[in-house]
Amino acid sequence: MIHEGTIGVFPLFYSRYMLNRYIFCFFDLNKYAHYSPQNKRKNHYFLSVNSSFNFPMWQQLLQPDIQAFIQQHQREQVSLLALQQPPDKSWPWALILDQIKSRQKALQKIPQWLAHHPQLLFPKAGVLEQASSAATAAYKAGLVHGSTMVDLCAGAGVDAWAFSRHFSQTTCVEQDPHTAELLAHNLSLLCSRPVQVVCMAAEEYVQQHLQQAELVYLDPQRRNAHRKGLYRLADTSPNIHTLMPILSRKAHKIMLKASPMLDISLGIKELKCVEAVQVVAYRGECKELLFILNPHTPPLAQEQVPITAVPLSETGQPQNRFEFTRAEEQAAEVAFSAPRTYLFDPGPALAKAGAFGLLAARYGLYKLHPSTHLYTSDQPCPDFPGRRFRITGLTKVDKAAVKGEAANLSLKNFPGKVSELKKQLGLRDGGSLYLFACTIQDGKKKARRVLIHAQKAD
Repeated sequence: MIHEGTIGVFPLFYSRYMLNRYIFCFFDLNKYAHYSPQNKRKNHYFLSVNSSFNFPMWQQLLQPDIQAFIQQHQREQVSLLALQQPPDKSWPWALILDQIKSRQKALQKIPQWLAHHPQLLFPKAGVLEQASSAATAAYKAGLVHGSTMVDLCAGAGVDAWAFSRHFSQTTCVEQDPHTAELLAHNLSLLCSRPVQVVCMAAEEYVQQHLQQAELVYLDPQRRNAHRKGLYRLADTSPNIHTLMPILSRKAHKIMLKASPMLDISLGIKELKCVEAVQVVAYRGECKELLFILNPHTPPLAQEQVPITAVPLSETGQPQNRFEFTRAEEQAAEVAFSAPRTYLFDPGPALAKAGAFGLLAARYGLYKLHPSTHLYTSDQPCPDFPGRRFRITGLTKVDKAAVKGEAANLSLKNFPGKVSELKKQLGLRDGGSLYLFACTIQDGKKKARRVLIHAQKAD
């Protein structure tokens, strides 16, 4: 039997249909308080839930006085706010504090969301911890275009928001009901194209509901109740290996966001149908490792899979993209030299991608040592994809060589930790001096450990 009715909820309007154990809630955006008549949209946001649906306490956070409080205090220390009494005893104080904590994480990753839509509501900070930044989401969404895509691990919805700009229809699958409700609320404010939010486990959705899609995207959970930082594909949830038989039939392409800790060669070997790998760096860190799978073409040999290392600007624009294959890296001829006029330190994306020999060959640089991934030249090489320095000195790794200066210390193919060597040398943090403790090789001479002194090149 189908029960039909309409329910008014602050500030939303739902048309609810109860069908077996699923409830399908159509969010009518024409009834949304935040939309003016000239901005009416035809698309609906659809939420199906595997249990009886309650209109939860989080909607109290949309009250104007609570919204004003959250926005006023969104940069303050939550632990100190928790010691205070709420301005109104009826307020959901724990939810308000959680919201402030989550917004602080959102301000780092997706500041433009809050700048344009202050009434967005966020799940707990742990969900945002694994979420993409706006910049990385925009970059990956630009890699594939089409009519239909499915995000099987929607979470905070940053990737779905970005993909919705490139696809006519986007479906978000999120198994946590609370996160799914907030996701539907936020995407109704953020997206201009139809987005469907389905509250269901990814495995169940793939097995029972997945239709043909041009792209299926997965950012599986890399933590559980006992530990975080899981990076092996078999340890993540959902497990891509168990879903592949169905995904290979239903999806034209599959994009998997893996932990940057995962070995690229191992990922290619396990996934089998990888057509490209993207290593994405942002704000000086390797943030994402993306595998693009095409199960409908003959698999490439592992050494022929194109790997792209790309650092991003603040807006997600690629800077100094470097593409190569393992075969090219293996064939690269590398020359070695003692430090010359300039020193080059590859960025984190290149360091993860592993094009260490080919990088020297393409840019006409010398490596300092087979296992030291620093490069040198007498030319400034302004388009080098990484940091560039002018060398000012070469000394032994000795306290007398630095005299307690303020410096920025890095270790390259050198034993120990930065903190330990910094203490040993009596260095202070900061300043314009850069020190590289590393191992070098002068032609065929025996390797030796040195301290390279350098300043950033103009």
